[in-house]
Amino acid sequence: MGISDNNKLKIFHVINHIAIIPALLYGQLSYWLIAYLVWGVIASIGVSTGLHRLLCHQSFKCPLWFEQLATYVSCLSTAGSPLGWVGVHRLHHIYVDRTGDPHGPMQIGFLNAYVHNWGDVQIERKYIKDLLKKPHVMFCHKMWWIIILLYVILLLLFFGSLGVIFGYCVPGVMAFHGMGWVNAVGHSWGYRNYKTRDKSYNNPITNILTFGEGWHNNHHHDPNNWRLGKKWWEWDPTSWIIRLVKL
Repeated sequence: MGISDNNKLKIFHVINHIAIIPALLYGQLSYWLIAYLVWGVIASIGVSTGLHRLLCHQSFKCPLWFEQLATYVSCLSTAGSPLGWVGVHRLHHIYVDRTGDPHGPMQIGFLNAYVHNWGDVQIERKYIKDLLKKPHVMFCHKMWWIIILLYVILLLLFFGSLGVIFGYCVPGVMAFHGMGWVNAVGHSWGYRNYKTRDKSYNNPITNILTFGEGWHNNHHHDPNNWRLGKKWWEWDPTSWIIRLVKL
C-alpha cells in the first residue's frame, strides 16, 4: 500500500508557502499568534494525540468520539491520509536509522527528510491492519483533502481571505516545518536522556514547533508511553490533553 496522494499534498504545501507572502504583507502580530494557536490545536489534538500517541502507538484508550474527532482534526495538518501517516511512522520505528527507515536523515539525506521527500513508501497491510477496521480512519484516508477544502470554504465564508491565510495556510506551513524538524533534526541534533540504539535526540526548538513532539529520544526509549516529557521542564502539552480524555 503506497503513501497517500503525494501530488495533492505537494499542491497544498506549495499554496500554503506562497500564502506566506500576503501574510507577511498584511498580517498583524495578533494574526500570527492566532495562526500559532490554531496550529497548536491541530498539532496537540490531531497529530500528537490522535495520529501519533493514539492511532500509531495505542499508548492509551479514550472514548470513541474523541478518537474520531482527533482523526478528523489531523487532516487539517496537511499530512495526508491518517492511514499513510501511521503506516510510515510504524515503519520508522521498526527500521529506525537503518535501511528501510522511510524518513531517516542518514538514509535519505537531511534535506529530503525535512521537506517530506521520502519517495514512494510502500506500506504492507500487516502494519496497518488494525486501522483498516476503523471507519473514521478509512473515511479520512479517502477524504482528507475534501475535509481541508470544506474547512477552507468555511474560513472564507466567515472570516474572508485573511481567515484562510491565518486559519489554514500559515498553520499548514507550521505543520510542514514542525514535522520536518521532528524527522530531520530529531535524528541529528539535540541532547539525549537515554542511550538508545538509534540516533534520536531531544530538541527544545522542535518541541515549541510541535507542542510536545520534540522529546524524540525520550519517545524512542519508550515509544508506547503517552508521556514524552520526562524531566519536569520538558514541556508536553499533549500529555495534558491525554490526561483529560484517557480511560
